[in-house]
Amino acid sequence: LSEIDFAIENIKFLGCRSTTGTEASFVELFEGDTAKIDEMNRMIAADFGFEECFDVCGQTYPRKVDSRILNCLSSIAQSCYRMANDIRLLQHDRQIEEPFEKNQIGSSAMAYKRNPMRSERICSLARYLMADAANAPMTASVQWMERTLDDSANRRISMPEGFLCADAILRLANNVTRGLVVNEKVIDKTVREYLPFIATENLMMEAVKRGGDRQELHEIIRRCSMESTARMKDGEACDLLKRLATEPAFTMTKAEMDDILNPDLYIGRCAGQVTAFLDKVKPLLNEVSDGSAEITL
Repeated sequence: LSEIDFAIENIKFLGCRSTTGTEASFVELFEGDTAKIDEMNRMIAADFGFEECFDVCGQTYPRKVDSRILNCLSSIAQSCYRMANDIRLLQHDRQIEEPFEKNQIGSSAMAYKRNPMRSERICSLARYLMADAANAPMTASVQWMERTLDDSANRRISMPEGFLCADAILRLANNVTRGLVVNEKVIDKTVREYLPFIATENLMMEAVKRGGDRQELHEIIRRCSMESTARMKDGEACDLLKRLATEPAFTMTKAEMDDILNPDLYIGRCAGQVTAFLDKVKPLLNEVSDGSAEITL
């Protein structure tokens, strides 16, 4: 939103600058009264909703404006791609799921599947938009001394398609986030399965407080972790804490280690950060109208 606002606020108007931007025809028309030319351009710009005209330009406005605009749209695509890709990864593990209609087909080939097709579509369109944004800097960099047809023909495709693509991405993103399903029990199971590994840094610090050597403890954790991981790959349960408890250098019993296995100890400021962020963006969201952002699959 900040990038978009900045781009909008800094767009200037071309105005009536005559054939090559010199305003020569208007100098003739107004008999050399340049103040009238400036006033004319101010009036035209204001009529179109602009406060300023470019100080110096050619027959067309500088195409770097297009580059700035498409970069904003590309930025939207990048963020949505990142989010949608994470959703796809987490849905693969059934931790979260995008919306799924009652009779929706999850896969045309495999009836049991629930492919994250909306997130996949976001990623597909985002790739197109990020690539589309490369058109503008290439056009701006080869604008020559005056406009040529490679200037206008390209932008008449890349600019409107960029906006249409961004619109489609945002509609999909809105649909996905509004109906996102969080499977808390699956997440809890996954966290607890790997919690012994997550807790190893805290376990090591506790052992150091009890007089242990940090480097020696690090090597013990590394070795025991690899052994326990190999066991899990054979379908067995994680036995990392049991292994560490047998190491004299740790001076900690398994029961003492179990006391540290509280997921709340390892989330840092996550909850507070999210709440603070939501409080910050909520006024921005309230400013926009709730238009027709739904999609039909």
